[in-house]
Order: sequence, then structure tokens, then C-alpha cells
Amino acid sequence: MFDNQAVALVGVVTRGITVLMQTTLGADLNCAKGVKQGKRTPQEKIDAVIAKKEAQIQNAKDSAARSVNKWLINAGIDVEKLPAPPAVPTHTVYNAINRCVAQVQFGATFLMRFAIILADSTIHCHPGVVGQEGRVCAIDITGMMATLSLSIRFFSLVSNSCINIVGRADGNANCVASVAGITGATMASTSSGMNLEAACKTAFGDWNPDQWPSGSNEIPVEDGNVILPDV
Repeated sequence: MFDNQAVALVGVVTRGITVLMQTTLGADLNCAKGVKQGKRTPQEKIDAVIAKKEAQIQNAKDSAARSVNKWLINAGIDVEKLPAPPAVPTHTVYNAINRCVAQVQFGATFLMRFAIILADSTIHCHPGVVGQEGRVCAIDITGMMATLSLSIRFFSLVSNSCINIVGRADGNANCVASVAGITGATMASTSSGMNLEAACKTAFGDWNPDQWPSGSNEIPVEDGNVILPDV
């Protein structure tokens, strides 16, 4: 049977490459936004101005509705709609709270993992370390860089998600998160890949089909008739 550690390491390397692709695309969208704005077509500029004006008008309408509703209530008049529409939609607030809490936990988790690997590196890394211990030391150092970068990524996302509760957004935080994700995914894949060869050698060291029990992979036969397994 293939070693579980080797399978896990292959999964980590594959997942790291996937995260690397996602964060690279995210960096292109979030970090290059300011550069691309100077290259917009005239129609895109017009659409942006219209969208901005529409948002300003909608905000003014909501503010006026809240003011009028409040005045009517203070005057003792029974109004049909209470209360006035909120400044930030309820679903936006709830989604932002969920992301804020989850990303704080993710960031703290990777920070704790960084501390654990740092403590472990004090055993593996020392002057004159070579061979197997040197490889483990290198894995520890690369793993620390990976977990620290991923912690920075999630805390950067926190700064955007938490202010989104009040309807604001921070594009710079998304840019920092994408860049940190590129570094974290690269280092995570590298640290796992450095241990992949040793894990596979251990797994294939027990790979000996000649020692498997005879008939274990054969279709059972009874009275000359082949017995097919139940589907």
C-alpha cells in the first residue's frame, strides 16, 4: 500500500500550485487595477462616471428616506414602512462578519503553525548540520516562510472584510493578500516537495508485488464458472 505521507505530500504540492495560480490571477486583478484605469476606453470612462453618479443618487435617496421617516415618527405620524432602509444591506453585513471572523481564525492558525515550526527548527538547525538533518532544517525554514506569508495573506483579507461590515472596501488590502498568497503558495509547495523524494522512497521500499498473497487479485472461480462480484 502506498505510504500515506507520500500521498499527503503530493496533495499539498498540488494544492499549493492551485493556490499559486489563484493568487497570481488575483494579483493581476487587484494590484494592476490602478495601472489599467489609465488605459480605459472613452466608453469605459463614461460608464464609470455614470455608475458613480447613480451610486451617489441612490445614497442621497436612501439618506432622504431615512430623514423623512425619522421626522414623521418624531411627529407622531403613523408611517407605513418602519424602519427606513439601512445604509448597508443586511446580507452584506452578515457576509462581511462571517468572512472577518473566519479570516481572523485562519491568520491566527498559520501564525501558530509558524511558531511551532520555529520551535522545531531549533532542534534540526545547528552549525555544521548536513545530510538528512540539513534537509529537514531547510524544510523547516521554508515552511516558516510559507506559514508567515499565508498568515499575512489572511490578515490582509481581514482588513478588507471587517471594514466591509460598514459598506467600505480596501483594494490595497486585496493586493497585499494576493502577493502574500503567491509567496506562501510557492514556499508551501517547495517545502512539501523537498520531502517528497524521501517519502516516496520509503513507500516504494515496501512495494514488492511478488510477496503479495497469491490469488488476491484474481477473479474467484467455482466449479469452472467465473463468479463476478456484485455491482
